[in-house]
Amino acid sequence: MLERLSITLPAMCAALCAPAHAAAETPDQIIVEADRRDLPLSDAPVFGVALGGQTLLDAGVFTLNDLVEELPGVSRGRDFAASVNLLDCRGLTLLLNGQGACALVVDGRQLIGRFDPPLFAISDAVFTTGPAPSYSGALAGALVINTHKPGEAFEAHGLVSAGGNGFLRGQGYVSGKVADNLSLGLYAASERFDGNFINEFRGEPVNFVDGDTNIRIRAVYAPFDGAEIDAQFRAGRSLAGAAPHSFVSVDDPNLRPAPTSSRLGRSRTETVGATVAGRFDLGPLTLASTTDFSHRFETSRQDLDFSNVAQNPFGAFGEGGSAGTSGQDIDAWSHSTRLSYANTPDRRFGAHMGVDYHRVRTLFPGRFKLDGETLSDDDFFAPSNPAPVIFDQDREDVLEIVAGVAGFDLDLAEGWNLAALARIERQDNRNVNRLTGEILERTDTSFPFKATLSHARGPALFFASYGAATRGPVFNSPGVPAARKETMRTAEIGAKAALLDGRLNVSLLGFHGRVSDFQIFALLDAAQQVFNLERVRIVGAEGSLDFRPGERLRLGANFALVDSDVRQASLRPDLVGLETPKTLRTDVNLSAAYNQPLTDELRFVANVFGSWRGNRNWEPEIGAIEGPAFTLDLGVGLDWKNYSLRAVGENVTDASSYDIFFSTITGGRRDAFGAFTPPGLWRVELRGRF
Repeated sequence: MLERLSITLPAMCAALCAPAHAAAETPDQIIVEADRRDLPLSDAPVFGVALGGQTLLDAGVFTLNDLVEELPGVSRGRDFAASVNLLDCRGLTLLLNGQGACALVVDGRQLIGRFDPPLFAISDAVFTTGPAPSYSGALAGALVINTHKPGEAFEAHGLVSAGGNGFLRGQGYVSGKVADNLSLGLYAASERFDGNFINEFRGEPVNFVDGDTNIRIRAVYAPFDGAEIDAQFRAGRSLAGAAPHSFVSVDDPNLRPAPTSSRLGRSRTETVGATVAGRFDLGPLTLASTTDFSHRFETSRQDLDFSNVAQNPFGAFGEGGSAGTSGQDIDAWSHSTRLSYANTPDRRFGAHMGVDYHRVRTLFPGRFKLDGETLSDDDFFAPSNPAPVIFDQDREDVLEIVAGVAGFDLDLAEGWNLAALARIERQDNRNVNRLTGEILERTDTSFPFKATLSHARGPALFFASYGAATRGPVFNSPGVPAARKETMRTAEIGAKAALLDGRLNVSLLGFHGRVSDFQIFALLDAAQQVFNLERVRIVGAEGSLDFRPGERLRLGANFALVDSDVRQASLRPDLVGLETPKTLRTDVNLSAAYNQPLTDELRFVANVFGSWRGNRNWEPEIGAIEGPAFTLDLGVGLDWKNYSLRAVGENVTDASSYDIFFSTITGGRRDAFGAFTPPGLWRVELRGRF
């Protein structure tokens, strides 16, 4: 098997610096589902990043934000909710209450809706770019995460980490065989972070308390050879304190820093869910099915103070400020079934087909009052509308998706392969204003597809593909038309190669995309809403390099470049020629890892990871708010038998990061709201495995 794994740099560091007991993570062990074919990433005709569980642990990946930082060209989608799973990639960004540009799949279930999965006890994570018609709304890629599955062997793992700003983390699991054909795993993780953010525009610290606790119980039952039933239950709770926001004007430097701030008094999120999956291998046929239910409840309290701003961006809010509660109450059902055929053992032909079903019901209650009046928790779901209330909502959104998929892969002449996948999907959207009784409904049908031609020649793999993917429509406020569905057609050409006896692995891909009815969240008719731009062009390149000059040193690099421009925008002609909002133009990562045996059982490990992210145009109205940022992570430690001790510095450069929630135009002046800088963090970590 050719070793052509395209892997990120912290992964390379971690793979080299992993304790001696850890199994090596090779392309033969990390499997990617490319066009519904299970292949090692080295043989898959896609650009991708594969991270094993030990790699993720060593790289300090414990949240979705941590994982996104390891992926070239990917950033976290954000809207008014602090915890959402939207992923931005290739110039495509989030939508208000919509789907992200990349699919997020955890243990076989695609997360649709505002779910933020806790990441602990991960076995592997694979990110691939390009249209992914296997999943709903995956215009630019898919991130597939698998958590640890209990096996017959007994395993126990524990981790404790402590650092600055009151940081404390603990996690662990125990798994093994408990009865004939039955294995059980118990998993738990908890974290607390009590410290400061820096309000970038006010130049002042903002105290906050952040913490979460999660548990997972997983059972695997094998009733007979070739059959497996996998069930898991999960629950979690998170608390957040003061979220630092700030008002800033782009046009008026006298308002920078601005004397305006927002404090999120408290935020609480509770989640619970269950998944049952089955897999049956029947010779050349394989039947796989996954059913999931997830529930998420979030409530938050927010206080706004504009008393010191002569002309605030929320004129309707009054000069004194406001206070309010808002939240989300989400139920999500999903089911997926796949039937595949492989012409074994030579596997010259394979075929697959299946069905998907998703139903997501979301409640959005929210109430804001004038002049800092307090709201009790009893007001949260109250249907009344007492004065003075400046904003009151009680909305129910229901998204229902039914889809069928079918595809094949065929070996042609020697070294040549043709693969194709098509999807037919129907989306039913229903929006109910429970205060007024107004109902909005919309049904859309889409036909995503992808075809790939690949050729293996010596140590190299060449491939070209063409595909299209669609993201469904988005409702706006009552009385505002919904945004039409968005379709991106993408052509790609790429190559992978393993050189110098596998010590040098390179991967490179270029793409050209055309987006029809690009969905954008921006100002239109003096109000922010989601609307369509008729034509957008997006082009770019992605690449990675992994070089092992010796047994103890490993070097690497990866990058993602994106260039986009609006070609046609009848509703906002002033946007023609501009790039798409929130586009991460340049993302370059560099890494080095070194290990030195000290004795037969003790060794010293060290690694460094640097990431440079270029300008990002957050909003069309306010220009490039986020400038270039360079972050640096350092790690040194000792590995002894089954124990590891690490000293880790995260973002030791204290690089600035902005989070622009929305923008507005006040009296012709362009304003933005929401900006902060996360602090650097030093921590010490001890972990053991038995």
